Amino acid sequence: MKFIFNYLRSADVPLNIDQVMNQLWEFEKHNDVGKLTLDGMPCWHILRYGIWMKLWKYTSKSRSARYFNPYKIKIEKEQRLFYCNKLRALEPSQNTETDYLVFTNLNSSDRTLTEGGVYQRIVDPVVEALSTLGTVRKVIPLKTPSNLAGEPYVIEPDYVVPNQDITVGEIPPVSSEGWNFLQEVTRHFRIVKLNEQRLSELIVAYKVLEEYYARVLRAAQPKVVFFMNLGIHMPLCEAAKKLGIKSVELQHGAQKENTPIYTWRQVPAAGYPGLPDYFGVWGEADARHIRDVFNGTVKPVVTGYEWLSSPLNREITDDCVKVIRRIRDNYDTIALYTLQNQKELPKDILDLANRTPNTCFVIRKHPKWSNGFSDSANVAENV
Repeated sequence: MKFIFNYLRSADVPLNIDQVMNQLWEFEKHNDVGKLTLDGMPCWHILRYGIWMKLWKYTSKSRSARYFNPYKIKIEKEQRLFYCNKLRALEPSQNTETDYLVFTNLNSSDRTLTEGGVYQRIVDPVVEALSTLGTVRKVIPLKTPSNLAGEPYVIEPDYVVPNQDITVGEIPPVSSEGWNFLQEVTRHFRIVKLNEQRLSELIVAYKVLEEYYARVLRAAQPKVVFFMNLGIHMPLCEAAKKLGIKSVELQHGAQKENTPIYTWRQVPAAGYPGLPDYFGVWGEADARHIRDVFNGTVKPVVTGYEWLSSPLNREITDDCVKVIRRIRDNYDTIALYTLQNQKELPKDILDLANRTPNTCFVIRKHPKWSNGFSDSANVAENV
């Protein structure tokens, strides 16, 4: 496998999403990443997500892949003042004490537009349930500018802006006992042109974000924090651990081999400080996967998926009713495909649909990444 990737890189053949995922997994399979430390603490989780997001950008043919930093706070002074005035956004230290904090973001993939505003399918049912146990607040930490800020929500969030003075001091070099990490990582991930400076920038931005979250947590003093989307919230988990606060990630999609976020090839016995204490998962199959991958360092808890029984999920338009009736009356079988970040309908699905005319293929696009399919007008009638 390693020889294949080396050949592809040398031939300058662009890699697809599956190939770059395997490239990441191959690196941590063949290198002792669990022994990478920063100030004596495991730190591969910081670099892993940063590298993965650079690789993901690369598959989108983005020229910014090598510079992309998913942890970087991009709120400038003027935008910060604008959000404070328009949204009454709080500084981290202004947060009031509460039993539970539920973190979300402006571009969350669980957004559902209703007459009452944006309802968040994953986090809002959790907010509603927690409100019966104690005080709870939904928080949007503003990290990048967005025209979605200020939209009406069914459950309104508190907005928090970063302090201008967050600094983390000098970051020590990554220690890699027994092997030359810098040499291996720059050679293996040559397609995104990693070097010592770019790796250091990932760590510094991560630590700044961790301090941002720590200031929110020190002011609010919650018992537990909840969030969805593990990668970008690892700094939150790390800040919570240091303050003795439990953290829970809420499942928002498939947690299998379709993404490196929930499939790791190495997890040290003590785990990583950026991982949560619990994964709230939809069912036992997801719980088994979490147990297998994280070796007991994160505990899965089957929470179900409350949205499936929500009255809001029962709202259906007349057009939808017509489509459902047509499918029910004309097909023996229904096949549901849920997509990730494809830019067009996968050819293997279309080929299968053409070979099985008695099956209706229902394609569910990813709510964030699947933006329109140019060939959708030309597909078979059973798609």
